[in-house]
Amino acid sequence: MTRDLRPFPCGLGQGSGTTLNWIRKNMHEDALNNHPDRIKNPDGPWDELVGVPGILAKQLIEADSNGALEISILDEGSFVTSDYRLDRVRIYVLSDEVVSRVPKKG
Repeated sequence: MTRDLRPFPCGLGQGSGTTLNWIRKNMHEDALNNHPDRIKNPDGPWDELVGVPGILAKQLIEADSNGALEISILDEGSFVTSDYRLDRVRIYVLSDEVVSRVPKKG
């Protein structure tokens, strides 16, 4: 089938890089529009949230994780502690309040 076998997000299996890009693009559009039938991603990382407003990203992660995570919105370049915690997600935003990095646990 393909030589560039890649894992898909949210446990969707694996397949080609082209299909992976299509999935990421559509997950991003669903997140941006807060689509009611979007794929839930409780464990992260949340690749689809890069480029969406930080407040919306926080709301979507809270909804996906049922409030089990401590979620912070930080300016890009902020100083943070280096401890690793699986109950914390940091969302980094640019000056226009848009997510600049992939939010993930830690």
